[in-house]
Amino acid sequence: MFREAWRLQRDQFWSPDMSGLDWQGVLDRYLPLVDRAATRAEFSDLMWEMQGELAPRTATSWAETTGRSRAGIRGFLGADLEFEPRKGVWRIVRIPRGDSWDEKRSSALAAPGLGVEEGDAIIEVAGQGVDRNISPYERLVNLAGREVQLTIRKREGAARTITVKTLKEEYSLRYRDWVETNRALVHKRTQGRVGYVHIPNMGPVGYAEFHRYYMSEVRHEGLMVDVRYNGGRPRLPAAAGETAPQADRLRQEPLWFSRALSAGRSHGSHGRADQRICRVRRRPSSAMPSSSAGWDR
Repeated sequence: MFREAWRLQRDQFWSPDMSGLDWQGVLDRYLPLVDRAATRAEFSDLMWEMQGELAPRTATSWAETTGRSRAGIRGFLGADLEFEPRKGVWRIVRIPRGDSWDEKRSSALAAPGLGVEEGDAIIEVAGQGVDRNISPYERLVNLAGREVQLTIRKREGAARTITVKTLKEEYSLRYRDWVETNRALVHKRTQGRVGYVHIPNMGPVGYAEFHRYYMSEVRHEGLMVDVRYNGGRPRLPAAAGETAPQADRLRQEPLWFSRALSAGRSHGSHGRADQRICRVRRRPSSAMPSSSAGWDR
C-alpha cells in the first residue's frame, strides 16, 4: 500500500521532475519506517509525511472505512448529559447555544415552552426508563428527526413529560456554540479590544460565515481570524494569481465616516482592525497552507 501511494505520485504528479525532488530517495528513507507503524493511524501519518516532501497544496491520507454502519440512526437532544451515580439519574449538564430561529441548529431541549434547564434529570425516553446500564443515547436509536416524549424532573419537583423533536446531527449546533464561546473568550481576555471570526472553509459556507461576524468584529482594534479546522475548497482563485474573497475584504479601506458630535464617536461603512491575527492548526486542509503563508503579504 505504501509503495502504491508512492507510485501514484510518481506517475501522476503534476511536475514530471517531481519538483526537483529525489522521489526514489524519499521512498528509500521512509519505507523502513513502515514496519514500526503500530496502528492504521500511524501508517496514514507516515504516508502523509512522505507525500508532504513534495510540498503539494493538497495531498492527504485517510484510513480505509468499512462502509456504512448497520446500526440505526440515533437522534440527538443537543445537550451534554452525565450520569449521577448518587441519585442514579442522567443529568443535563449543559445545553449548547445554537441558532434559536432554526430548529435544525438549536438544541431540542431549548425549544420555546419546554422549560428545560441545566441540572434537570432525564427519567424516561419514549416511555422507557434510563439508568446506569441504559443511557438516553441508547433509547434514542432510530429516533432521529422524530418527536419523542421525555420525562423530566427538576432537582426539587415532580416529574413531567414533554415532547421534543430530536436532531439528526449536532454538528451545526456544536459549531455555532464553539464559535460563540471562542468569540466571547477573545472579547473577555482582550477587554473588548480584539474581535473574532472563524472561517470553516474557503467555499460558500465559509464566505457566509465570515460575513456573519465580520462587520461587527472588524470594528475592534484588532481582529483574530481563526482558520483552524478549515476544510479548504475544491478550486482556489489563487491558482490564477488571485486571492480568496475573505482576504480581499480584510484589505479594504473604509469608504466613508460620520461623526456624532454629541457622542464624540465615529463610524463608517466598515472599519478596519489595525492588527490582524490568523490562527491556524497543524495540518491545515486544502487552501489553508497557501492562505496562511501569505497572511502578512
